[in-house]
Amino acid sequence: MSAAWDLARVTLQAYFNRNLSQVTLIFWLTVVIMIVGFMIIVFGIVFALQTPQSNLPAIIAVLAGVITEFVGATFLLVYRSTMQQAVDYTKTLERINLVGMAMQILDTIRDDAQADSLKNVTKAAVVKALMMQSYEVEKYATTDPAKSAPRSEK
Repeated sequence: MSAAWDLARVTLQAYFNRNLSQVTLIFWLTVVIMIVGFMIIVFGIVFALQTPQSNLPAIIAVLAGVITEFVGATFLLVYRSTMQQAVDYTKTLERINLVGMAMQILDTIRDDAQADSLKNVTKAAVVKALMMQSYEVEKYATTDPAKSAPRSEK
């Protein structure tokens, strides 16, 4: 049982690391594209100011810059979606780790151990707490965070 949890955790961790590197790449690509688009717009404006007799090249340059900015904005939307997926995967990884820790603690309780032993009772309480925490992580991950955010009691 423990080997299966370890394999699931390692697989999800590798997937999460790959997702994180893709998110970082998308972010920096978006920044570069938006800077290039802004530079094209500035070039078009400067060109229009330097050659007032011919507006067509300046208009084309500005339009190209605006289109580039729209491409950058589209990449930002992809970035936002990817970040949301990364958050969901992190919650899944946390839940798998909690369950895995609980299973490893359960494995330390011998089959012939006394049920009322303080050590075993404590281990069982820790396992129960970990499983409840895992349930709370899953419940929070499947609901709207704005509606299920923990409220502080006064």
